[in-house]
Amino acid sequence: MSEELSRKRQRPDEFEDDFYEPSNGDSTQHGEEQRPADEAAALPPHMMGGDNGYDDYAPPPHQAMDYEQNHESVEDTRNIQPNEEEAGEQADLFRQSAAGSGSYGQSRYDGGGPRKRQRRMQLSSEIQRALELCNSLQSFGDLAYETKPLLTQSSETMAKLWSDEDFKSSLLKFLGAVVVEMPQKTVLFSGLIMLANAKNEQIGKDILEWLKDRIIDVFDAIEKKGMDVDGDDNKPGDDQMNHEKCWNRIFLIIRMFGLIVHIIADFDVVIRFIEQLLEFAISLQNSHEERSKLAELVYYETTLSIPYLLVNDPENEELKEKCKQLLSTARKFEVKTTGKMELFYRPIANGDGTSCIAMSDLLQQAPESTESFLDNMTLFYDVMSLAEPLIKTVLSETAIAVAPVGSEESNDNEEKNEAKEKPEPQMVKHSIGDFIIPDAEILSKYEDLGEFASISDKLWRYPRFFIDIFPREQSRRGLEFETRPEFTTYESMVLNDILTNILSNAEYNRVTVSKQFINFQRFFNEKKFSKSNSPLDKLMIIHDLGKGLGFDLIKNLEESTDFEEHIKNQMINSARRIQAEFEDGYTSTWKMEEIILNNIIDLIFTLPGSEMPQIYFEALLSDTCGRDWTLVKRSQLHSNESLVFSKLVGDCFRYFYENIEKLEYENIVRFIEWFVFQISNFKFEWEWQEWVSDVIQLGDEKVYNPKLFFIKNAIHKEILITNYKFIRDRTLPNDLKKFANLTLKNKEELIDYDSKFFGKEFAEKNTNDPLENIEDSNSNGEGGEDYVVETNTDTFKLFSHYLFNHDDHPYNDICRDIYMNLENVDESTESLVELTTKLKEKIESDSSGIVENSDEYIITLVVQSICLIGSRSFSVFEESLNKVFGDKLNMIVENTDNDRKKQWIIDAVLRIWNNEPRIGFMFIEKLLRYGTMDEVTVVESVWNCSKRKVLPLCEVYADEFLGRLLDYADESDGEEELAKQREIVEVYLEMSVSKLNGFYEEAVAEAEGNSGIDLQHLEGLNETNSEAEWGLKNSIGLIVSKVRKYKSLDIDFARLFEKAESADIRAHLQEAVGV
Repeated sequence: MSEELSRKRQRPDEFEDDFYEPSNGDSTQHGEEQRPADEAAALPPHMMGGDNGYDDYAPPPHQAMDYEQNHESVEDTRNIQPNEEEAGEQADLFRQSAAGSGSYGQSRYDGGGPRKRQRRMQLSSEIQRALELCNSLQSFGDLAYETKPLLTQSSETMAKLWSDEDFKSSLLKFLGAVVVEMPQKTVLFSGLIMLANAKNEQIGKDILEWLKDRIIDVFDAIEKKGMDVDGDDNKPGDDQMNHEKCWNRIFLIIRMFGLIVHIIADFDVVIRFIEQLLEFAISLQNSHEERSKLAELVYYETTLSIPYLLVNDPENEELKEKCKQLLSTARKFEVKTTGKMELFYRPIANGDGTSCIAMSDLLQQAPESTESFLDNMTLFYDVMSLAEPLIKTVLSETAIAVAPVGSEESNDNEEKNEAKEKPEPQMVKHSIGDFIIPDAEILSKYEDLGEFASISDKLWRYPRFFIDIFPREQSRRGLEFETRPEFTTYESMVLNDILTNILSNAEYNRVTVSKQFINFQRFFNEKKFSKSNSPLDKLMIIHDLGKGLGFDLIKNLEESTDFEEHIKNQMINSARRIQAEFEDGYTSTWKMEEIILNNIIDLIFTLPGSEMPQIYFEALLSDTCGRDWTLVKRSQLHSNESLVFSKLVGDCFRYFYENIEKLEYENIVRFIEWFVFQISNFKFEWEWQEWVSDVIQLGDEKVYNPKLFFIKNAIHKEILITNYKFIRDRTLPNDLKKFANLTLKNKEELIDYDSKFFGKEFAEKNTNDPLENIEDSNSNGEGGEDYVVETNTDTFKLFSHYLFNHDDHPYNDICRDIYMNLENVDESTESLVELTTKLKEKIESDSSGIVENSDEYIITLVVQSICLIGSRSFSVFEESLNKVFGDKLNMIVENTDNDRKKQWIIDAVLRIWNNEPRIGFMFIEKLLRYGTMDEVTVVESVWNCSKRKVLPLCEVYADEFLGRLLDYADESDGEEELAKQREIVEVYLEMSVSKLNGFYEEAVAEAEGNSGIDLQHLEGLNETNSEAEWGLKNSIGLIVSKVRKYKSLDIDFARLFEKAESADIRAHLQEAVGV
């Protein structure tokens, strides 16, 4: 699990936080923030330099935090005198890491060696201040009482030190990181920029020029690439912004330009730039019969950026009119759909209790929703109310400071001057010049978004959908109010866009992303939403108060006699708190937690998937729930009822379980993985009892029904993470304990298999019931607090399944010799060959004829022996394979002249690991990588290894194993590897179509020849339908999921799908690949 959790990109700031707790220890998450008794205690580090008591020799914050994380003491290095070369290197280090996104953090992990303590060097005072300032600004806005002091002092520091090139360069890079990775904070940072510009006009000029250059960088890279001119690779960290040169950067910078409209003299060039982008998107879309990915991206993101022009200047009617003209241009964009192809990317089917909103609906509605928002712009944080008075004060002081000396007038003149109305001082504005966009022909070369596209940009490569979860979740269906804005409103569209940008652009550090989500609401108009962690009961009261119907909850409680006195007092206190919040303006029932969670879930279930691994979202949600729990426990509200974020995750689980029949097959598997990861981080606690009634109603014999499929595979994954005994005895109700059975074959099937080597009588007597011994051991320890840690051999009773050394077996003596030979590294391969030759002669000369095939007997003996020898762990097995018995095994296989010998190997491994076949498949994978067998044989064997069920369709682990084989090659491999991958995928699809036909024939037979078994029929399946019908539907879903993933391979899908017996299903599969 730890390998899966490791991220491709790591940075040194990925440390555990203190959850932004104020210095007095009280949480600010639930209620009014408490200012520290000592105002100096609220100051960020860079404000406390010199006389304020800050240690100028303290280590840089990013190093100090690393030491704190590892509980290491930081040595005093005040006497260290670095040479000029060391100081230069340290300055370079800061330039790379000041924004929290440089390459320095990556280099610390790329070396491959252990993490080393960094030798700290003395920095110049300017670089030290810049480092401290950037570190402080990372939490800008997280605490309300720090915002104004931080705004004032940070702008002062910038104004004083801006002339230093290292300081300026570092702050510009940090600002670029904020724009891209923390877009929710840009409104607040726009106030800082405008205030700093008032104090030092060079700051505003340099920032505007730097931001424009970053847009030019993107267009220059596209133009050079489009004209086949050599240029720098488009990689993070290759330029001033430490971020990809992509379209996403352009849109986010446009929004920043809009927020600092007050310091741009020629703002019409920004408006013209937006208009050019819209016109390009319209032209590109019109040139295609179907949707253009790039055109939709540019149109949608640009349209959402238009209101940013008015956020800090909402009363500017002239500017508002220009925004509406831009929206008139946007209305010319023709929204196109991909028809039936959209069905293959819809995460959940629409129906009773479910709703899936298409992105095409949002595209259609975007101009109207945006224009409506312009007349009621109450969503964003009002930074001007905070910054404007400070700016006016600075400008007034500046005007007084530059007044001519000796300009005293007579008293009469002074009185006259005071009577005159003084003009308000104006902010200094700067020109930025026109934007030059490359020719549309060059831009359109990259409309597939394969290049110059960020992770969030690439989501547009396929039709997008959003799952409307919470209004249709069972506990909310009767509510008379909304808990989140409609998807087609501007508020919903822009919030989801910002959240997606945070998720994708800051994906290198999920801890940072989690912190941003916890504080996300602070960077908007908080009264637009309910208070954080408000339960539904509270929102119902707020809704009733908002009706204005004379509702008086406090009076009703005081007069009530239904509660005990202490309970009534608690309820009255809660009601008074809710009443006070309502009177303070918190009248909304929108929950920011639902918006955030819905956005993450949409990315989990998006098809075919985002470039971010699913485990990133799973770990992020788990972190956020834990962080939310900590904040609640540190607040004055200690009730578990305040743990709303965790409860919302539970509500989502219930929603998807209730509607699991409508989920795409691939998303059912994703749901299982997310569910198990989440509860594994919370002691595997879940209310399984809620679903027992479904199990009783459906019966435990069904394997393809989605609800039983989910329950069984979720339990199996839990066992993989922990162990069988813990999950069975401590977490599951009695009615679900049977699903902890992982066995591949039952006792009758095992007897049939063993009879080939030991005879029917011996097999019936000595073949054990698969979980008989485990059940006995469980009964001895059930309810105890401690479990003895056992080896795999003990846990799964492997020796009880290894019958070759049984005392009653006539060949047990020579079988033991062969086992000892395989186990001993000093024993030669030649001696093993002699032993097997002797055994074969003995078997063939035996008149009893117990052994049906001596070759299969010997291969089975050898394979089961090496499975036992290497059963302690995978590393032991792999090491033994390479050093002890690998060559011996291959020698035995090569000396066997039989086409089925590789199948015998697979059967032998799965027989010995019958109780835990997942481990058996992993052993098979090790043997495959060693060259003992080939992928095609393994793929065919997995599809056929059970007579009672189709394993890849009922056991997630089986298809995960096959998935690793299908990913044989990637784009970087040569043609030989790609050809091999195509062969494996084709065999997989041939086998799946064959099983599909089997289900279809069975379903038709059950319907007594009724030809109504078509896609429409399958869409409406429920718990009453047969296993054959569910198996058929799941087969189609599994095939479509592989088509989505391997569609780019040069495979003749039409030929493969022609074998499907149902014409309707055949046409559906062919449509999935566009043939």
